Amino acid sequence: MYEIVSLADVKSWLNISGSGDDDLLNSFRAAVTAFVETYIGKKIVMRQFTEYYDGTGKNKLLLRNYPAYVVYDTTTSPEEPTNITVHDDIDREFDDTTLIDASDLIVYPDIGQIGLYDDEASFYKAVQNVKVEYWAGYTRFNVISGQNNYLDIKEGTGSEINIAVDEAKTRDTVWLGYSAEDLASAIQSALNDDDNTALTYTVSYSHATQKFTVAATSTFSLLFNTGTNSQKSMATLLGFNGDDKTGSSSYTSDDVVIGVPSDITLACQQLVDQMWQMAPKGKGLLLQLSKSMANGMGSMSNIVDKLPPVAREILDGYRREMF
Repeated sequence: MYEIVSLADVKSWLNISGSGDDDLLNSFRAAVTAFVETYIGKKIVMRQFTEYYDGTGKNKLLLRNYPAYVVYDTTTSPEEPTNITVHDDIDREFDDTTLIDASDLIVYPDIGQIGLYDDEASFYKAVQNVKVEYWAGYTRFNVISGQNNYLDIKEGTGSEINIAVDEAKTRDTVWLGYSAEDLASAIQSALNDDDNTALTYTVSYSHATQKFTVAATSTFSLLFNTGTNSQKSMATLLGFNGDDKTGSSSYTSDDVVIGVPSDITLACQQLVDQMWQMAPKGKGLLLQLSKSMANGMGSMSNIVDKLPPVAREILDGYRREMF
C-alpha cells in the first residue's frame, strides 16, 4: 500500500511488458520499501501516525517520522498548525483536558520536531505520556508554468477550455511543491473559478489508491492528447496515460502517483533492478560469485555490493542527522 516506487515505473525501468511477472515485481517493491525505510530510519510515503513518547522534561520533541506535513491556520498570528494534535498526560488518559493548545505549538517540518512556544513550558518527564497524531512523509508534486500546468477540457459538446494551474508554491524554506491534497484543491479551484466553465468540479486524491480523481456534475472531457496545451498538460503529474478522457463525469488516474522525490525513486529502481537480476526470471547472475566458462575458457566473477553505490549515496542523504 505504501510502496515507494510504482509497478508501472518498475516495469518501464526494466523494459518489461505484460503482467506475467507482476506478482514477483510487487514483492520486490515491498521488499525494497522495507529495506529503504529501515536504512533511512523513517517512513517515506506520506501517511498519518499516532505515536507515543517518553516526556523528557524539555520543551522539544523529535518525531520518529519526517518531514511533517502541517496545515496552518492563516487567520492566526503566528499561524497555528491545524492537523497535528499533541497530548501530555502522565495518567495516559489523553482526553480533551490534556490536549496542548495549537497556539502553544511550533513545528519544524523538515526535521520533524515539535516545540513549545513558552520557554518555561516543558513536557512532563514520564513514561509514554506524550501522544502525537500527525502526518509525515513525502507526497509532493511540482507544478511548473509552461511545462506541466495545463488542463484542456471540454464540457459536453462545447468548446475547448484551457485551464492553467498556479505554479508549485513554497512555504518559507520548508517544502517545495504541492501536497497531494493541496494540488487537488488548486486544480479544483482553477476549474471552478474559470469564467468559461459551467459545471461544478471536485478533485481529490486517495492515499489508499495513490490516485487523483477529477469529477464534475455532468459529462466533460480531459483533452490530454488533442488539447491545445497537450505538451504542457498535467497528465503525467496526475497519473494519466496521456490519452483523451471522454464520455464520463469522473476520471481517475490510470497509474499510481506517489510524489516521492525523484532521487529516492531512482535508488529504489536500482534496488529493484538488482533483485530482478538476481532472480531466475532475470539474468540470475548476481548470486554467482564465480562461474566456469565453457570449453575450459576459464571463469568469470560477478561480485557486487549489496547496495549499489549511487543508491547508497542518495539514501545516505536522507538519513537523520542527530543534533
